[in-house]
Amino acid sequence: MTEGLRQRYHACNDGDRFPVSKSKPTPTQWTMFELQKQRVKSTLKNPIQLLKAVLKNTRPSTIRQSWDAFKKQTKS
Repeated sequence: MTEGLRQRYHACNDGDRFPVSKSKPTPTQWTMFELQKQRVKSTLKNPIQLLKAVLKNTRPSTIRQSWDAFKKQTKS
């Protein structure tokens, strides 16, 4: 049902509604795909990478909330 409406829209409207961008895409260096398991293993073997990963993926507010929840569970 939506394809009919979409086809009608494109048939009735011209394609020059949006200006062509003047910026060019920046080329990036191609890298070989690496399995997540291999990335984790290499991160665990390198202490500096491990520290960076821990600091990047932890938020103080989350740690505080987890600690408060843990304290509430141990009191019960």
